[in-house]
Amino acid sequence: MINGRPEPRARAVAYRQLVGTEDGTPAVFEFLTAHGTRDATALVNRLRAAVDDCADGFTARGGDDGPSTYRSVERLRAADVGDDTLTYQVTGDFAGAPVLLVFQVLRVGGTVATFYTAGLEDATTPEPPAALLAAQAAKLS
Repeated sequence: MINGRPEPRARAVAYRQLVGTEDGTPAVFEFLTAHGTRDATALVNRLRAAVDDCADGFTARGGDDGPSTYRSVERLRAADVGDDTLTYQVTGDFAGAPVLLVFQVLRVGGTVATFYTAGLEDATTPEPPAALLAAQAAKLS
């Protein structure tokens, strides 16, 4: 998921930046992936298990820049929308400084919407706009 290539593989993928930093909020990006209900459910369940298994950190491979090291992963409170949701924070490392990434994962049927944002300015948890998940869930329902 962290490299934008969730397993099971999607049948179709759309990627977009939803908001920028003009108003002082972090940029929010979205991956919208179509899987079919069984694979979408499996993806969210596998991701939930990975969040728990990687609480003490992990190394991701497969990105264009080589392996990346992440210090920790923790669940955050998830919105109650769609068929399933998961919100978690990954603490990365950039030149020795912590970088916080927040992922909000929403499943509606066989579609998974993954929103993410990064705290690049400081070590505070970035707050993606809460209305994004509700609006996306409504469009997918």
